[in-house]
Amino acid sequence: MIHKKIYFVYFSPTGTTKKVLNTMMKVINGESVAHDFTPFHAKYETIRFEQQDILVIGFPVYSGRVPATFTERIALLEGNNTPAIIVATYGNRDYDDALIEMKSLLTGREIMPIAAAAFVTEHNMCPKIATGRPDNNDLQEIALFTSRAFEQIKSIEYPKYYDLHVKGDSNYRDYLLMPMQPHSAENCNHCGICANLCPAGAIPLESPQQTDNERCIRCMRCIRVCPVQARKLTEQQKLGAEKHLSKYMIYRHNETFLCNK
Repeated sequence: MIHKKIYFVYFSPTGTTKKVLNTMMKVINGESVAHDFTPFHAKYETIRFEQQDILVIGFPVYSGRVPATFTERIALLEGNNTPAIIVATYGNRDYDDALIEMKSLLTGREIMPIAAAAFVTEHNMCPKIATGRPDNNDLQEIALFTSRAFEQIKSIEYPKYYDLHVKGDSNYRDYLLMPMQPHSAENCNHCGICANLCPAGAIPLESPQQTDNERCIRCMRCIRVCPVQARKLTEQQKLGAEKHLSKYMIYRHNETFLCNK
């Protein structure tokens, strides 16, 4: 089947998921358009896909799940038996039920997952875990997966149903985030950059030195974007994260899945 347009939709607070999708965009041929679903204050609109379109959807894994903030925005996607490629990025611990959860979210929007992948990226809380990933080997694997996934989509025979099998449990694990909310140090100059860029709206625009712990998704974006490094974790939090995650120092391989035809 000849496809009309390729949509890249992603949630990428610290930029690693976006990096993976940018690598995929360089591989494919055809008209493509990117939609960044990360900003909290953006005015999102419904995106309707046709059967001849392709959706590539990317997100980081939090607590082995699809980030709750992104889940809310996926409700704006409307498919028409549209083929899709799922891309999850995770910080070397595990992606648990994230792929199977995203598969369910998409099929409920009349979007048909044909391929999926879980790529290892540097851990957002503890950069000592999977440092520098995706590395050059990862980028080559991402490019190869992209080629294979698009070849698979080209061979689809409509209206035949395709079922993509991925790892995970449909009884999703509890969405429990680590107690790792960043705080503002005394050198905060109230510039508001962190508040404007927080994907969960957890930092008040009028009081950027504060954090709403109930809304915070522990993505660490505020730490990455603060121009004066006023946003940070406490030393106790850093040590706790390193202790908890130290057993995940081993090199983990990327995992990819294609549907059976």
